[in-house]
Amino acid sequence: MVTFFPKIPWATAAFVAAVSLSCSSGEQIVVNGRMFLRDGETLVPKGGGCVWMKIPSSGGTSSGSISGDISVQEGPEGHAYAVRVFSGQQLLQSRSYDVEWLHSGQIDEFEVTTQASAVYVLRYWGGTCADLDASSPGAAF
Repeated sequence: MVTFFPKIPWATAAFVAAVSLSCSSGEQIVVNGRMFLRDGETLVPKGGGCVWMKIPSSGGTSSGSISGDISVQEGPEGHAYAVRVFSGQQLLQSRSYDVEWLHSGQIDEFEVTTQASAVYVLRYWGGTCADLDASSPGAAF
């Protein structure tokens, strides 16, 4: 099952995440993600979401077109949650979050530059699902 959570109704960008809700054994995790387009010193919200799942999971990563020349594949991969960011066919960034990290309260923020020179900032964290207006745990835009 694929779940779509746009950050704002008119956004051309959104995270797409695979959600595994099977009754199989595994560790329950929550993953929050946010994407921003850098416009000078300003971060413009482009998408976000939250997924609940168990890992390890029999599911895999799913892809979604984000905006223009950027796409994100994310989902369970073995005992972790994997995120891969592409511009066209070029892999820009790859991350893997294990259960321990997702329960740690840490935030992973990274920046990618697409083939069209657009700069995006992506943030991931675990814990509980944050309001879609939150840019990180306990923060608001």
